[in-house]
Amino acid sequence: MATPFFIEVARRYLANMIVIDELPFRFVEGVGFKRFCNAVQPKFKMPSRYTIARDIVDIYTNEKKRQFSSSGSTSELDKYLGDIEKGGKNAQFDILEWWKVNATKYRVLSLIAQDVLAMPVSTIACEFAFSTGGHILDRFRSSLTPKMVEVLYHSTAGFSD
Repeated sequence: MATPFFIEVARRYLANMIVIDELPFRFVEGVGFKRFCNAVQPKFKMPSRYTIARDIVDIYTNEKKRQFSSSGSTSELDKYLGDIEKGGKNAQFDILEWWKVNATKYRVLSLIAQDVLAMPVSTIACEFAFSTGGHILDRFRSSLTPKMVEVLYHSTAGFSD
């Protein structure tokens, strides 16, 4: 009894073989492989490496969709994007408050948001920031020449009264 031959099934098995055995896509264009396939099944039209690459991407996409639908779970990023899309635009939106409320719901994304939204802390001491005596210019702290510093100092001296 003859076994039925289905080209689509053969192509799917060929794509799976290339993935499992980690073969290069050009494998299907090899002379020896073409001869072998022709001897085994003359009806099989050998696909190009580009077609095999597309078949593999299709298999991957379908498998990912299948796993996604069977598990019923979505990634944290997908949930976040869905919530943002549902929320719409609000002129009074406070992003810091939103993350404060939703940090437990989006644990990983909230850590990223902390890094992105964090305010840098000043390293300048308060006394230095408000004291004219603390503004010391030397060759390590300024690229201005001493003559230019003197000109700038005298040009603003009359405004400080």
